[in-house]
Amino acid sequence: MAGNRNPIGQIAFVCLFLSILGFALSQEPATFTSKKIIPGCNSNNVIMNLYGVWYCRQCDTGYYPSVDQTSCFRCSSQCETCINSATSCTKCAAGHYTTATMAPFTCTPCMEGCRTCYTSATCDLCNPGYYLGSDRRCGKCVSNCKTCNGPTGCSECMSGYNLDSKTQTCSMSGWGIVMILVIILVIVGCIALCIVGCCCHMYRSSTVIYQDDHRASFNQHEMPPVVVYDTYETHY
Repeated sequence: MAGNRNPIGQIAFVCLFLSILGFALSQEPATFTSKKIIPGCNSNNVIMNLYGVWYCRQCDTGYYPSVDQTSCFRCSSQCETCINSATSCTKCAAGHYTTATMAPFTCTPCMEGCRTCYTSATCDLCNPGYYLGSDRRCGKCVSNCKTCNGPTGCSECMSGYNLDSKTQTCSMSGWGIVMILVIILVIVGCIALCIVGCCCHMYRSSTVIYQDDHRASFNQHEMPPVVVYDTYETHY
C-alpha cells in the first residue's frame, strides 16, 4: 500500500539520530562561563561534563589525576611521570634509576653529578660541570666549567665566561662583568631609595609632633578671654 512506511527505514533513522545525539553530547558543551583553571592541566584539556563539573581530560607531564579527575597533583622529584600517587613512577626523572621491570615503581637517586645511571655505584652520563672518570664515577670540573675531560682541563665554559686555551680555565667575560656591575648598581640604588624614604618619613613625623607640641604649649599660655561689662550711669 502507498500509505505504509518501511519499518526498517524508520529504525535506521532513529539509530542515526541517536548516534548523532550521542556524538554531540560527548563533545565539549558550549558554555558562556569561563573555564576553570586546574593546576597541572593544560586549558585545552579542561572540559565540563554533563553535570556541569569541570575536569581534566589529561594532566600535564609530571602530574597525575585525582580519582574524579577534577584535580592534578605533582609527581615527586624522583618521577618524570607517575600514576595514582606521587611516588608511583612510570618513568624515572633524570638523575634517578630503578631496577624494576614493571610499573609503577620507585626510583633511586644516582650518585652526585650523574644524569643517567643503572646502579648507585656507576654512572653512564654526567651532568654539565662534571666529567666521567675511568671508574665510571662523576668528578667535578674546575670552577665555571661546563664540559671537561678531567679535573684540571676545561673544553667549554659556562655562559658569561671565556675559555683560556692555554690554561684551559674559565674567566669572566667583559659582558659578564658589566652585568654584575649593573646588578650591584641597581641593588645600591634600591637601598639608597629606601634610606631616603625612611629619612623623609621620620622627618615628616618629627615635624608633625613638633607642631602638635608647639600648638599645645601655645594653648596653655593663651590669655584668658576679656569680659567687657556694660556700665550704666545712675541719675538721681
